Parts: sequence; C-alpha cells; structure tokens
Amino acid sequence: MPAKFVKFEMPKDLVESVYEAVELARDTGKIRKGANEVTKVVE
Repeated sequence: MPAKFVKFEMPKDLVESVYEAVELARDTGKIRKGANEVTKVVE
C-alpha cells in the first residue's frame, strides 16, 4: 500500500531506471549540478 502522500503509481520500468540512477550516484559519488532540484521535485 503506497504512503498517504503518494498520489500516483509509477510504472515498474521507470522505478527500475530511477533505482539504477540512484545506485550509480551512490557508488560513484558524482552528482551533476541540478540534481538537488530534481530530487526536490520528485519528493
């Protein structure tokens, strides 16, 4: 069950690609300029 603040369901392929991007950023430690703003929009 999604959290109450989540108002939509994401397609599984999109979830997987976002997860891969987060893992890559975690492993390399490199995030390009503007990534913080994107994170805020996603939240």
